[in-house]
Order: sequence, then C-alpha cells, then structure tokens
Amino acid sequence: MDVYGRIAYQVNNDALASGFFQLSSNVWTYLTFTRASNGDRVIYKNGAVLASDNSAASFNTNNDPLYLTTPSYPFEGRMDEVRISNVTRSADWVATEYNNQSSPGTFITLINTEPVLSNIESSTLAYNSGDSPTAITSSIIVKDGDDTNLQSATIQITSNFAAGEDQLAFVDQLGITGSYASSTGILTLTGSSSLANYQTALRSVTYENTSGSPSELTRTISFTVNDGTDDSNTRTRNISVTKVNNAPTLSNIESTSIIYYAGNGQKQISNTLEVDDIDDTTLDSAFVQISSGYVSSEDTLYFTDSYGITGSWNETTGRLKLTGSTLVSNYQNALRTVTYENVSGSPTMSTRTISFSASDGTATSSTVSRDIEYPTAISDLATYKSNGVFHYDAQDVDGDLDTGDQPGTATNLSSWGDRSDNAGGSSTDLTATQGTASDQPLFDPTYLGDRGALYFDGSTDDIDPPNDALLNTASYTEKSFAIMFRTGTSVSGLQMVYEQGGGTRGYQISIKDGNAYAFVWNNAEWGSGNQYKSIDLGTVVPNSSYIILASHDATSGTLASRVWEANINGGTVTTLASADVQQAHAGGAMIGEENGTVDPVTLGGNPAGTNNFDGYVAEFASWNAAFSSSDFTNIYGYLSEKWFNEPPVLADIEDTALTYNEGDAATTITSSITVSDADDTDLDSIRVSITSGFDATEDVLAFVDMLGITGSWNGTTGILTLSGTTTLSNYQTAVRTVTYQNTDATSPSETTREISFTAYDWDGSSGAITRDIEIQGSNSAPVLSAIEGTTLAYTEGDGAVATTATIVATDSDDSNLEGATVSFINNYFLGEDELDFTDSFGITSSFDAMTGILTLTGTSTVANYQSALRSVTYENTSSDPVTSLDRTIEYRIYDGTDSSATGITRDISVASVNTAPILDDIETETIFYQSGDSSTVTETITLTDPDDTNIETATFQITTNYDSAEDTLVFTTIFGITGSWNDGTGTLNLTGPASKSDFQSALQTVMYRNTITTPTDQPRVVSITVNDGTDDSNTETRNISFSIPKSVSDLLVWLKADAGTYTTTGGTTASGNGDDVGRWEDQSGNANHFITSGATPPILQTAQSSINDQNGIEFPGGGSNVRLEDSDAETQYLSGLDELTIFFVIESDVINTDRGFWTTYTPDASGI
Repeated sequence: MDVYGRIAYQVNNDALASGFFQLSSNVWTYLTFTRASNGDRVIYKNGAVLASDNSAASFNTNNDPLYLTTPSYPFEGRMDEVRISNVTRSADWVATEYNNQSSPGTFITLINTEPVLSNIESSTLAYNSGDSPTAITSSIIVKDGDDTNLQSATIQITSNFAAGEDQLAFVDQLGITGSYASSTGILTLTGSSSLANYQTALRSVTYENTSGSPSELTRTISFTVNDGTDDSNTRTRNISVTKVNNAPTLSNIESTSIIYYAGNGQKQISNTLEVDDIDDTTLDSAFVQISSGYVSSEDTLYFTDSYGITGSWNETTGRLKLTGSTLVSNYQNALRTVTYENVSGSPTMSTRTISFSASDGTATSSTVSRDIEYPTAISDLATYKSNGVFHYDAQDVDGDLDTGDQPGTATNLSSWGDRSDNAGGSSTDLTATQGTASDQPLFDPTYLGDRGALYFDGSTDDIDPPNDALLNTASYTEKSFAIMFRTGTSVSGLQMVYEQGGGTRGYQISIKDGNAYAFVWNNAEWGSGNQYKSIDLGTVVPNSSYIILASHDATSGTLASRVWEANINGGTVTTLASADVQQAHAGGAMIGEENGTVDPVTLGGNPAGTNNFDGYVAEFASWNAAFSSSDFTNIYGYLSEKWFNEPPVLADIEDTALTYNEGDAATTITSSITVSDADDTDLDSIRVSITSGFDATEDVLAFVDMLGITGSWNGTTGILTLSGTTTLSNYQTAVRTVTYQNTDATSPSETTREISFTAYDWDGSSGAITRDIEIQGSNSAPVLSAIEGTTLAYTEGDGAVATTATIVATDSDDSNLEGATVSFINNYFLGEDELDFTDSFGITSSFDAMTGILTLTGTSTVANYQSALRSVTYENTSSDPVTSLDRTIEYRIYDGTDSSATGITRDISVASVNTAPILDDIETETIFYQSGDSSTVTETITLTDPDDTNIETATFQITTNYDSAEDTLVFTTIFGITGSWNDGTGTLNLTGPASKSDFQSALQTVMYRNTITTPTDQPRVVSITVNDGTDDSNTETRNISFSIPKSVSDLLVWLKADAGTYTTTGGTTASGNGDDVGRWEDQSGNANHFITSGATPPILQTAQSSINDQNGIEFPGGGSNVRLEDSDAETQYLSGLDELTIFFVIESDVINTDRGFWTTYTPDASGI
C-alpha cells in the first residue's frame, strides 16, 4: 500500500497498482494477488478484481528471506490468515473464497483437492527416426493435497499425431495397467496406486516412431492424472521428430561354417541371408569381402549379373562389388546367389571369413559374415586316426568295405558291421548286434535324403557293440567318439543315443529334455567334485541332423590338465578339466538304449526305464586316442560333407514387379525362376505365399496339378503349397505355372502384393525369393439416386431443415468417397439462403456464401457420405425472405477420380411468418450473492428482433429454488416500462410497449435481493423472456449461488491465527490472548514456518468479533521493529515458481501510508 491508498503487487520493481484509496481504517479486508505462468497478474479485494495486467517480469532470486511486514515500512494492524499457493486461482475461486471467509456459516460442502503435475522438462525432446522407444520425461512430479492414491492417468499426443507412426508405450507395473489406442494417440493408465508409483509410471512412458519416413511436425505430449474425482492440471512436453537416414540391415546368415575341400568348385555362401531397410525401398550397392584369410592366387567370389545388379570382382582386395539401384528384395535375392571357389588343387588351409554389407547410397549396413573352413580330407574315417575301436557306417552296413551290397528298404538289422578291423583301423571286430527282432533298428537306404541310416523307434530298438578290452573292459588314458545322428519327432525326456558303462563308470552321448550332452563319469576312483563331467552341448530340436565329437585325454601328468572335451555341429569346443584315467566299465555298450547308466543332468545313477533314442544314426566311430583341435575340424568336415543336406536354391526370378490390372484373368507370376539343389535330384514341396499386402477377400494363388505335384491353397493365410516328391525340373516347370488373380473386379485394394517362393527338400528349405505384384485399378464414377420428387416446403423461422431424407449414394468400385457438393443452381439469395452440415463421419464442410455452394471434404465411406447428404440442412435467415421464387439445389459426390452425374436436384419453396425476438449475450458466470446486497441480474444481455421495432413485455422469473420468504426481483419504472412483482410465483413482469433498445436497457436494471441475513443455501436460477406481441423470445438464464466450497488445495504456506501460534521462536508454548507470537507455524503440512526476526514479536488477539470471532495477529507498526520471517522461503518454495496465488485477511489501522505486508525486499513503490 502506498501514500495514495493504492494496493501494489510488485515483481522485480515492475508493479501492478489498483486505484486510489482502497483500504478503510479498522475494516477487515480480503486481498488476493495472482500471477499466471503467461505473466497475467490480478489484484482482488473482497473477491472482486481491483486491477490486472500482463508482465514479463520473472521471479529473480536474491537470497533474501520472506517477511510479513518490514522495519522500514511496518504494517500496523492485524492479520488473520496468509496463504501462498503454487497455482493461479481463478476469479470464481477468489470470489468463492472471500464468501467463505466473510460468511463461514454458509460452509456446506468440502470439495476435493485436485492432483497437481509439475516440473516436466521445458526443453523439446529430440527424436530421430529409427530411435528405440524413448522416455518422454524423467522429471515430472505428481502431488495431491488430500489423496495418497491416484486412480488413472492419460498421456495423449495432442498435437500433430500421426496414427500410422506414433506409438506411446508403458510396461505394466506397480499395480498400474496401460492401454494404448493407436487410432487416437491416447495411452490410458489405470489402477489405484500411490502418488509415488504414478510418478514412476509417468516417467517410464515412452515414445516411438515406427516409420522410416516420419512426419517431421513437432508432437506435443500431454500428461493428466485423476484421483477418482478430479483431473489434474495438464503438463506437456514437445517432441521434435527428425527423419534421418537409417542404414540397411543384414541378418539371418547361417551360423555354421562352410566346409570346403579342394575341387569342390563354386559353393553358395548363404541361402538364408536377409536384407532390409526401414526407410528405403531400394539399395544402391552391396559388398561381399573375403575379410580374413584371403589368398589372391586361390580365392574368387562370383556373381552372375541379374536383378538389374552388376557385379565387379577385385582380385587385389578380395572384394566383390554389386551395383545398381534396385529393390531391397532384389539385393537379397542377388546376395544369396554369390558363390565362392578355391581354384587351387592344394589350397591354403586357413579359414576364410566372407563378410556382407549393403548401402542405400547414404549409409552402409553393418557387416554379417560366414566362415569357410578347410579341413584335411579324410579318405576313410576308420583309418583316420590310430588306435581305432569301432567304425559303423550306414552306407556300409555289413562293414565289409563294399557299399554295393546294402540291405533293402525297411530292413530290420540284427547286426551293424564294424568297418574298423576290415579297413585296418583296429585288430578287433566289434560288430554291433541285436538278436531280438522286435528290438532291431530299421535300415532304409532312402533315409537322410537317400544316404541311408538306422532308425531307432524310441521304445525298444537298440543295437549293441560287444564288451572288449579295446572298448570298455580295460583302463583308458585316451578315448574319443564321433557320431552323426538325426533326431526324430520328439526330443523330450532322457534319450540314450549311445552309452558304454554303468552306474559307476562310463561314457555317454545323450539327449535330455531338448538338450544334447557328452558325458563321462567315474564315482569310484575319481575324487569328490570331479566324478561327473557332463557337457551341455545346447538345444536340439526334432527332425534335425547333428554331429557330436567328444574326446577324453588323461595323458597329462597333472590332474588339472586331464580333460573331457566335446562340440556339436562344428561349434566351439567345451573343455572340462580334471577328467582322470577311466577304468574298466563293463556293463555293456548300447546304441539307442541303456541298461544302467547315469543321468547327465541330475547325475543320479540308474534312471528309470531304458531311455531309448527316437531318431536315426548314420555313422559312428570311436578311438582310444584323443582329438587334437585339427581333428575336431577335420572329422566334422568329413561327416558334414557326407551327411548334411545342402538346401535347394531358388534364383533368377524377374527383378521387375508384375503389373496386374483390375479385372485381369489369372496371371502367371514368374516364367524365369530356377530350381536347383547341389545334393538332391528331388524336391518334396514348394511354398508360394503372399507375404505382404495380402487381402483374403480378393487374392487367389492357383496351380493346376501336374507332374506328380498337387497344389493346396489356403485362402485364410494366403499360402499355396505344392507337394509331392519329384524331380527338380518338374518343380521348376510347376512353379512357373502358378498364377495370381484378384477376384474383386470393381474395386481391388491397390496395395502392392509380395509373393514369396520357398523350396523344400528332405531336410531343409531354400531362402525365400520374391516378386512384387502391383495392382492397377480402374475407376467407376459414383452415383446418386432416389431423391424426393416433391418440393421441400420451408417456412420462415423453421430453422435448419434437412434437404433430403431419401437420397442414395453408391459406388461400384470404391468403398470410400472423397467429397461432395450441394449447390444452389436456381434463385439463390445472398444474405438469406444458407446450406449447412455438422462435421461428422470424418467429413468437414465449408459454405461459400458468394456462390451458394456447400462443399463436403474428407475420406469416408459411401454410406457415411449418404448419411452426410441426408443431414445437409437449408435455412433462410431473413425476417422478410423472398417467397415468390423457389430455390433449386443440386447434389454431387466425388470418389477422388470422378464425380457423379448432374441432375440430382430438389426445389425448396419459402413462406414468411413473424420472427420472435432474440435474447443473447447474458453473462455465463454465476452471481455469488453477498448477504444484504442487491445484485444486478444481468448487465450484458442484448435484445434483437429482425421484424419488429417495439417489444411489448418482458418476464423475469426465479425458476429454480424460489423461496417467497427470501427472494425478490426489483425494477424501477424507466422509458415508460413498468414493473409488476408476483410474490406467489416469483415473477417480475415488465410492460411496455417500448423500443428494443429501451427494453434492453430496462432488462439490465433488474436487481435480485435476498431479504434475510443468512439466505437458504440453494442456488437460484433467474429466467428472462420477452414478447413482441406475437411470439415469445428464447429464454436466457442467470445463476445465483450461495453454497460456498471451502477446501484449500495446492498450498505452499497456510498461516491461520487460530492455530500454530507460539510465544517463542522455538515453538514450545502456545500463545494465548495478549501473548507474544514468536513463531507462527505453517498449517499446509509443508513446514514453512515464520518466526520473529524483529526486536519484539507481534501479539495474539483472540475472538475478534469483526471477523466472525476469529483470532488475529497484532502488528503495532509506528516504526517498531516487529516482523515475522521465513529465512529459507526462496530455496524451499519460491525459487522456480512460474505461477502463484497470495491470499490475505488483514485489518489496517492506517491508510494512505506506505506499508509493506508481504515482501522479500524493502517496498518503496518505485515500480508503480
């Protein structure tokens, strides 16, 4: 307050001041000061606005304390209450709170305190296309003044949402569940959980853009929480989305090495390599590099130009470069055809690494690679190593070294001959035998792709080598095994591929619940902790081929160096130390079964049952010699080359898309695809599938059975299967006859279809090769029909009237339309005639008053456009319309290509009638009635009548909660207009006639008055109507409120003179009437207390009648050094505020004098 009695609100010397002489001496006054985050400032006195402005001044920090009064300009008077809030209170709130304080007897309802969100980052979050899901905020804070739990939260992309790109995500946690609506961009979190849990949840919400070419408009993400009653404020953060180029990606190359022997010729490097690019449909180049072990005089990479791609081999660098701008799928097909060859008859044996990469012209992918290994050629496994034990080979079942005398198809084997002794690998014949016919494995030369194998049924089949010192009845410092087998239909349970020994000692190759094991044990001679050496070789799956190599070397002089080693399918060799010398382990060796062994997982002896193997064994050898590292490579190379399948290869499909026109007949997809297989003459099947763009209602793949091949089409999945074992050439002929047809001959989906081809032999599949089909539609114009043949009769004042209820819209080849027009083509009158449409169905409208054309736009269904046209309205807005000429309107629709034909029209006739007067512009805010006052019902109402100059009468009526004992409406005669009050009905009638302007002025003078001191706490509604002698106007209403909410939320400080006053700064003794107030404690729960900092403390005065018997804190003023101080207010709650509300209840003993009652520095009014 300054010497002129002005109330000043000053921020950093920038002051907002009220008018002069605002305070009266010794009168309690309610002062409120607000500042919004946009700079809006308002001063209120007793609930009414005194002054307002907008100031850019921000809250600077100066480390000064917060004071109640100051020594230089001391406040003289009393304070009852001080509140500081971190939100900007509205004018209605301020008026309500004043009424609370002024008339506490009217408290009725304790309202809920809404939750508050704050502290979200002000900076824009930067997101680049291709980024992983990114947390939107890590700093948002959640508070609620009267709730410990929240019930829900809403996170919404409220600006520039792109439905096909933007994703909000939340991982359910802390009792909170998330649900994202991808069509609206709204993520809803639900579940009753604590404020802290919701804060954690909001901080974990992520944004991701799934498009490779996203919209770069800035997104705004809005956060709101709800406590079960009210929503919080909304806090937002912007996300800038930047399209950056994403490099291509290569994946799914085979993990196993290629085994290469001298003279192998060209070998395909990868059959499964996949190429992708999320933001490019084409690539510019690719590179295949021999990145390790390259020998220029031996190694060559080959590529036959195809798919619009040209290959160039650089012998100096060992790099093959592919160039040509073409589809990503073409580069995938091309890279799968690249081959390697070593032209030397005696190649360098070092491993080659072949690395692949691709470029989109801007960025290059990371590399993927596959090794090529050169094992030493093995002519006969039986003689490869010395100290042979046995060698069983399904391609020489009797072991006589003659592969031409094999058993016939489906032969039960009673013996499997040991080749080792015949080949010179050992001196003892250890032929395996099975004398029981029902337990004999089944041999068939067609097994394993016509390579032959023994099949074990998983139930009783086994075949057993004999006990012998060479095998198991002596002690062994070295022993090794190499076995090639194929799993059957199940890999569950314990399955014994091979074991020799019993519960005390032995060796074992087995499967347990889907994992393979190489196991050696001795629980008699081997020390505790080293008795069981079980190597888990990893997962095996049904119907798959495996090679396991295992080696025991106990020749070292130290136990730690005695090892058990194994690998599977050429992978990393696993080594277990401290595997000591194995002793005799008689108990019978068995292939396919056990008769006493140890579980490789539980290590328990004698597991139940015989644990038979379900699958095939093709070759098995053992030596009493350990493997070297090169042995692991060489033996695996030998067995894999002999037994493993080379998958078929599809190539040479056309590199251009196939064009299919709407209505075309079934069309052959490819005429150039080739089918090959390096180690098979037959295929089992080919799958042709629509892998992208498939529409089950339209797309059909077809094949006419031929050459022993049968076709089966699944219209649900989009897969055509060709099956039947026959030659590669027959399958090539067959697959070239597969056709595509779109059965929607009027409006097919024009999404590009991707057709993928995959070939299958007995054990593997080719890589998929693809061709796109581009669908070209032809358009048929939409049609309108069935409009009424009668004239639409319109009478003045009818309002907006639908122009047709029967019009029908159709389009034979489009489910959607893009637009429509409804136009006046005859007798349009500007200023009278209007066409209108309420936006709906995704359709928006625009009426051009100059041309009389209503335009509807937006992609929506034909049915929606039909509904839209039926909801188009005509209205004549004139009070004196032209009635002699009928209007004619025409309807047209547009499908994006063509419009409907002209000629769909309807006439409208217009008749005139009296137009009722109109009331408008009444205030929307509620009148908060103060006891004893008279309140003007409306000061802004307007009255118009387009076809009358005078008004005859007006009626004011209290239509809600009228109480005849309290309520009255008051009017003083003016402009010849008289008033008549009916106490029985609560009706005030005003009678003229008088001009519209005079009646409008009269309406603005009517007052409401309540005749009792404490009115009934029920809101009143006053309804107003006028009449022009013929018709009543519309009714306008104004609400009058008496019910006052009293909760106080979002408080930083709440000082009340009736609580928290203590005689000393330490707060030990409560103040009584007349006592010092050394400490005034904060009642908000934030512990922002004020203590005496002047020479003497203020005084407590209790039960002040002038403020409804509330207490007051007396400040003596007069130059005395009396003040209260919060020394850390800045750091605790003022610093960083961008909005606040300060509320005072004070009584000043002096007026028109410089006084400061809330300050962080000495007030001098310099900013006023």
